[in-house]
Amino acid sequence: MTTNPPYGQDPDHSEGPPPTPADPPTHPVSPAELAFDPAGLPVGSAAPVAGPPSDGGLRRRRRMWVVAGSMAAAVVLLGGGTAAALLAASTFPHGAATPDEAVTAFVKAAQSKRLVAMGSMIAPSELSLVRQAMSDVRPPSGAPSPDPEQAEALAAVWDSLTIDAAGIETSSEQIAGDVSIVSLTRGSITIDADPEALSRLIDAAGAAASPLGSTLGSTLPSEDAEEALADLTASLPYTLTAADAAEELGFDPALVAVEEGGKWYVSAAMTIAELVFADAAKDNPALQRGTPLSAEETGALGDAQAAASQFTAGLGEVIASGDVRTLAAALPEAEARVVAVYGPAIWGRGDAGPGGLTLEALEVSPVRDDDGRVRFGLDLLSLTGPTWTATVSRDDPDLYTLDVKRDSAGGEASITGSVRATGDDNWHVDYATTGDTEADDASGSVDLAIGPDEWAIDIATTAPDGESTGTSITLTDDCLSYEDSANPIMATRVCASENPVVGETIESINQMRKAIPHLPRPEALAGFTAIESDGGWRVSLTSSLLDIAATVFPNGIQ
Repeated sequence: MTTNPPYGQDPDHSEGPPPTPADPPTHPVSPAELAFDPAGLPVGSAAPVAGPPSDGGLRRRRRMWVVAGSMAAAVVLLGGGTAAALLAASTFPHGAATPDEAVTAFVKAAQSKRLVAMGSMIAPSELSLVRQAMSDVRPPSGAPSPDPEQAEALAAVWDSLTIDAAGIETSSEQIAGDVSIVSLTRGSITIDADPEALSRLIDAAGAAASPLGSTLGSTLPSEDAEEALADLTASLPYTLTAADAAEELGFDPALVAVEEGGKWYVSAAMTIAELVFADAAKDNPALQRGTPLSAEETGALGDAQAAASQFTAGLGEVIASGDVRTLAAALPEAEARVVAVYGPAIWGRGDAGPGGLTLEALEVSPVRDDDGRVRFGLDLLSLTGPTWTATVSRDDPDLYTLDVKRDSAGGEASITGSVRATGDDNWHVDYATTGDTEADDASGSVDLAIGPDEWAIDIATTAPDGESTGTSITLTDDCLSYEDSANPIMATRVCASENPVVGETIESINQMRKAIPHLPRPEALAGFTAIESDGGWRVSLTSSLLDIAATVFPNGIQ
C-alpha cells in the first residue's frame, strides 16, 4: 500500500514545461477538445458563481443527495457532446506511471472541466469498446433534434459549473498485478453552479417530449419548482470531505486504476463494480473478489461462432457452479476484467449454481452479419430449478414458444404460450395455464400493435367454464380508448383536448410512444452480439445491450 501527499496546492503547469504522466495536457482548449465539447461550449474554467450561503438547516446527507441527483441529471443531459469528447480521447490515451498519479490526473482534469483530458486518463480498453459499440447504433439523420430550451439551459449550467479539489491524499491497494484500488483518504471537493440555471435545465428536460426528459424531471427532491430551487440554493456551493464521504458510505471513497500498455488509467467500469462490492461487503464480509484472467486464459477466438460457443459454455458454468472464468474469457478485455474480478462475489456459490438452477440447453444462431459484428439470436433455452422446468424455443424466425412446468399440490401445473410477429409492428401472443384445480385453468391471447400512428392492445381470455371476454385499449396522439366486453358500460374514450388532466397522462405515454415508433421483432430482443476485438472475436455485453436499445429506440434516447 502506498500513500501520496496532497496535491491541492500544486502549481499550474498549463503554460510551463511539458506535462508529466500524472498531469495530462493542461491546455485551456485544444482544437480537438473544442470540437467535442457538449453543446459547443468552451472548456476553460469558469469563475465561481456567488450564491447565498447554506442556511445550515439541511442535513449533510440531504444536501449531498440534492446536489448528487441534480448533477447526475445534468451530466446525463450533457449527452452526446460529453460522450464524444471522452470517446475521442481513446485515440490518444495519456496514462500515468502509478495508480495514484492516474487518479490525481483524472481529478485535476475534472476540476478544470477538460473532458478530453479526463478521457485520456480512462482505460483505453473501455473507451474503445464503447466507441465501437456505439458506431453501429447511432440514430438516423431524421431523429428529433435536441430541445432548444434544454440546450440553452445546459449552456448556462456548463458556464457556471466549478469543481475545486483541495488537499487530496490517496492510498492505493494493489488487488492484482494490473488492478489497484486508490482510496481518497483526505481532502475535499467543492461543487458549485448557478442554482437557477440547474433548476431550469431539469425543468426543460422534464418539459421536453422525451422519455429521458420525463425521467430526469423527477430527479430533484421536490416536484414544486420553487421548493426545488430553494433546495438547490441552500445546498450550493457544496463541499464534501473524504471523511464525510467515508462516514456516509461506510468505507473510503475510491477509484479503481488498471494497467494497460505499461501505463495506469482510471477504470470507470471497475470503479462502479468496486462501489457495489464494497457496499455489499459491509453486510457480508465473506465476499471475495476474483483475479483478472491470465494470458493463458485469454487466447484469441478465431471467428464469431467460436466466441458464441465460448460465451454459451461460460454461461452454463456460471449457472452450474458459479465459475466465471470461461465466461470472462469470451468477453473483450474491459468486460472480462470486471466479470473475472467481481463475478465471484455475485455468482460464486461453491458447488451449487445460482438458485439451484441447471442449464439443460442453450443454442443460438446468427440472425444478422455485419462487417466485424454478428448478432446471434436465441434458438433454444432450457432451465430446470428445484421444482420446475422452463423451455423457450424459436420454431421459425417469427415464432417463439414458452413451456413452463412446475410441481403442485394437484400434480403438475403448467404455462404454455407463444409469441409470433405477425407484421412489422404486430405481435400475437397465445397462452394457456393449468393449476392445482380445474378452476385455475385459463387460456387467452393478446394482440399487440405498436406503430407510428397508434398503440393498440387487444386481450381475449377464456375461463374454465368456456366464457370468453375481451378488452381493447387504443392510444393515438390525442385520445385514449378503452372497451371491455364483460362491462360494456365501462367503455371510455377520452381526449387531451377535452380533458387537460387526462391530457397530461396521454402526453406522458405519447413521449414513450414517439421513442418506440415500431414494435421490435422478438428475435432482435433475445440474443447477444459478437464483435472483432483484442485480435480476435469476443461477445460484447456492451454491444449486446446497445443493439437492443437501438432496436427498441431507433431514434435514440433524447
